[in-house]
Amino acid sequence: MVKVKKLDQTDLKDYHLIREAVFVIEQNVSIDLEYDDYDEQDRRDVTHVGAFIDSKMVGTMRLISKGKTLVVGRLAVLKEHRKDGVGNALLKYAQTQAENNGFEVMELGAQLTAIPFYVKSGYQEYGEVFMDANIEHKMMNKIVNKR
Repeated sequence: MVKVKKLDQTDLKDYHLIREAVFVIEQNVSIDLEYDDYDEQDRRDVTHVGAFIDSKMVGTMRLISKGKTLVVGRLAVLKEHRKDGVGNALLKYAQTQAENNGFEVMELGAQLTAIPFYVKSGYQEYGEVFMDANIEHKMMNKIVNKR
């Protein structure tokens, strides 16, 4: 069973190790591109989230508040846990946060290979393909609270 929660300072080392394992090592993203201003500590507009199986962190995500939009980013799941429902649990957590906190839209930049995963969770792609960290992406969104 996957448990998802907002992370505190004690969890950040494992959080960063997972992001580096997936993005830096597995996908060859430069460490300089992996981390940005949204990784600075104590930002009120960013929530770092972890997914756990048997008390071990196996997935990560960060949520960025931008007005009425909740931006999902840096969703990463360790390779050996990608068939365990971890990504789905992270997206459900994000949607619950969006619904409970008055966001109208959830948005993310999806790697092209991940688009089918997000479509299954109700996201729709829009716009042109763009490069992020030398990987093709496309924007996706999902309406969560209609006015």
